[in-house]
Amino acid sequence: MNRILLIAATSIVIAVLLPLAVGTEKEQKSNDQGWQKLIGSWEVTSAQTSLILSIEADHKVLVLWIRKGSHSMLRTSWKPFHGGILVQALPRIRLWPGRENNDDELRAELEAVPEIGYDPNKEFHERFFMRRIKYAELPKEWLDRPVPEQWKRQMLDAEWDASAGKRRLASASMPSQWLQNCVVELVRSRTNEVRWFNGIGANDVALIPENNVVEDILQKCQNISPLSKADIPLYRNWLQYRISEIQAITPGILRAQVDQLLLQNGGLSTRFAAIYSHRDCLVLKVRVQFDGNDQVKAISPPYLGLFTAD
Repeated sequence: MNRILLIAATSIVIAVLLPLAVGTEKEQKSNDQGWQKLIGSWEVTSAQTSLILSIEADHKVLVLWIRKGSHSMLRTSWKPFHGGILVQALPRIRLWPGRENNDDELRAELEAVPEIGYDPNKEFHERFFMRRIKYAELPKEWLDRPVPEQWKRQMLDAEWDASAGKRRLASASMPSQWLQNCVVELVRSRTNEVRWFNGIGANDVALIPENNVVEDILQKCQNISPLSKADIPLYRNWLQYRISEIQAITPGILRAQVDQLLLQNGGLSTRFAAIYSHRDCLVLKVRVQFDGNDQVKAISPPYLGLFTAD
């Protein structure tokens, strides 16, 4: 009799606890799936502040804050936390998967730290979304460019060490600054000798080059600020190289690949159309149209115009 009661009691306990154990296992698997979706690199920008996270599978994370041109960087740890991740930084950052199983988005929340006077809403935002930084292979035209001869050296000498960190004459900043000064003057004068169009935003009054983009830009800008005979070939090659990089952007290329070379202007833009500047020369611009898959649908010829910031 006692044995029968013991077997019955054991059966009841198993019947009660087994669903709980299965439920706990399912919940644990759900939690695991939550943080696994967050492995990777993420970014968000608001005004002049950016946050970049690089979350690694070995529970390490790189936290990079960029504020008004300065930055702070920390490599720390994270732990799984209720279906997401808790980043052990100051302030701590709580992460959840994105909306509707969007693997390229996450939800984030910053901790308020009154002990040190930190209020996330004053410094950034308390709650915000972050987007995944996607891997994007450069177009073949860029990958196949010849490697500079000096890069083929296996060993570097004292001359290299002495020149490191110092600007070289005729650096990329010189043609870029020259072009910017010319465009400012052209826009200010609005001369009738060049073709203009009014683009998106008041500052996007732009010079449209003729058939030969490089030579036309050089000619118009030399009327504003003449170059020496020695500088003309240097500036022509510099400009031709940047123009060729822009012209390598063709329909079908991903938005992420465009973002590697070009910088999106502020002002009025949509998911399907935006104005971009070359990162080496912000007055060298193009209009880019995208399709619903974030692929380039069409791109305008390069033109000159003032860079527009948010």
